[in-house]
Amino acid sequence: MDGFYYDLEAFGNELREIRKSLRLTQKDVADQTLISTDTLRRIENGKVMPKHETLDLMSVIFKRDLNELLLKYRLKDYSSFYKIKTSIEDKLEGGEFEDLKKDVEELKEIINEGKTSLYYIRLLKQLLLLVESVIEKTVNNDYRQREQFFMSAF
Repeated sequence: MDGFYYDLEAFGNELREIRKSLRLTQKDVADQTLISTDTLRRIENGKVMPKHETLDLMSVIFKRDLNELLLKYRLKDYSSFYKIKTSIEDKLEGGEFEDLKKDVEELKEIINEGKTSLYYIRLLKQLLLLVESVIEKTVNNDYRQREQFFMSAF
């Protein structure tokens, strides 16, 4: 399971709120589950994708199925995203750079719909910039202008 497909920061915030509502400290949870406080802190801060086993252990203490809760934070338009991501990967691997232009438009639609969190919008924009730069370099041979654009964007 890849953390890219989940809003781990929002999931971690909800876990923190549940823990606090139960009046538990991170140390309390760590002591009862044998999960380190460092791991719990990283989960609550959205820095790691928790293992199913970890969530199972924590579910007992939190009195909720945390694996089920995690699904709530899955990328909202996952099927569209997965389709476009797979299409881009296939075209990049197959050297079908001209055909990437259609994928760029679909990716822009996903970004403009705004169905994802700000974090994922930023990741999708990075993917868009990568694909556009490949098109500029391979199809348009106009990478000097794009290079200047990238430098000004950051």
